[in-house]
Amino acid sequence: MKIIRIDPIIADLPLLRPFKMSGVEISVSENVFARIETDTGLVGWGEASSSPAMTGETVESMVAAIRYLTPFLTGRDPADFMDNKKEMDWRLYGNASAKTVLEIALYDLAGKARKMSVAELLGGVQRARMPVVKMLATGDLATDVGDAREGADEGYAAMKIKVGGKPVDQDIERTNAIGDALAGAVQLSSDTNQGWNRDEAVSFARGASAVLDFLEQPLHGHDVEGMAMIAGESSCPIAADEGLHSFDDVRRHHAMGAAQGGSVKMIKLGGVTRAHEATKLFAELGMNVNLAGKTAETSVSSAAVLHLAASRADTGLGGQPDHPLSGHRCGSQSDRRGRRSCLDAGRARAGCGGRRRQAGNLRARALGAHDPIAGQSEKGERTSWQEYPSSIRKMPPRNCRISSARLPA
Repeated sequence: MKIIRIDPIIADLPLLRPFKMSGVEISVSENVFARIETDTGLVGWGEASSSPAMTGETVESMVAAIRYLTPFLTGRDPADFMDNKKEMDWRLYGNASAKTVLEIALYDLAGKARKMSVAELLGGVQRARMPVVKMLATGDLATDVGDAREGADEGYAAMKIKVGGKPVDQDIERTNAIGDALAGAVQLSSDTNQGWNRDEAVSFARGASAVLDFLEQPLHGHDVEGMAMIAGESSCPIAADEGLHSFDDVRRHHAMGAAQGGSVKMIKLGGVTRAHEATKLFAELGMNVNLAGKTAETSVSSAAVLHLAASRADTGLGGQPDHPLSGHRCGSQSDRRGRRSCLDAGRARAGCGGRRRQAGNLRARALGAHDPIAGQSEKGERTSWQEYPSSIRKMPPRNCRISSARLPA
């Protein structure tokens, strides 16, 4: 099996509810997809959101990187994961998000060709259930408290409060109100996304960390010494996110006592392979892992996150395959061979449905599954994927409200 064609696709995905974090309100997610075709007729799909503040990449730069790497991947076997990774890294420094788009598609192809799930390709299915994190990110106290209570009733086992976008005293008040409302019923964390200075982070740690299970990235990613200082002030463990872009970053945070866990994101590390290797490093160091996607990635990327989780025995901090564009979160239950997930290759969905979010049933088969490509309409009836117009065929409109999906000029 050889790669014969790679097409990058840009999609703008409006969220049904704005997502507020660290002083930024996100209403549209700018994502890049890749469609990789082989000489056997198999097609694989990959995806990543652009996150300039985290990776330095925009959708335009991601598309440029994919196009630059295309001639070097053409003719190669998608299943040669390590050699393909080495080729991409040798040809182009950095550009982790663009490489993530490509590698997810390569795993998708290898799984189909070998009739294996991605979790199996990564070494085997270690578990079939995982907690999925619900985001509390409106910035409004009453709304977030209501969302937290609703999430607890729906069965979420973990929730994360986005803070850092308002005065720290308001974040303390909102966090404590949510903590009081949940009364320890779920794992509760707050994520600052680098939004505070040291004084603000200390104030929050002293005023609200007692109701939290962990506090994520209270300071800028490069301030590892400051993170260690906050760890000394906090009643709960500290987790890193934006500060982790390499294995050396993980080791440094551990050695300095700056974090007891962290978020593993493919777009920071450069794909599925490195993210999987990172979870092993976290385990060796005794650190907890939050397997996370980026805000408003569809079920293409979220499926990869879920297969990463299925391939690891434990993570400690839950998983974040987020879908703010539909208001749903993907579930995390697969069968023992790991063949069920949220992705049907060539189809992206905004949500998987199901009421039990802790381990909802992953209805769409993918990343190594073999059923025909088919979608589900908003009324629930199954529909042929080919019925949708070609301009959005790669991303069906179930709850997505996709405003544009285009082949870059």
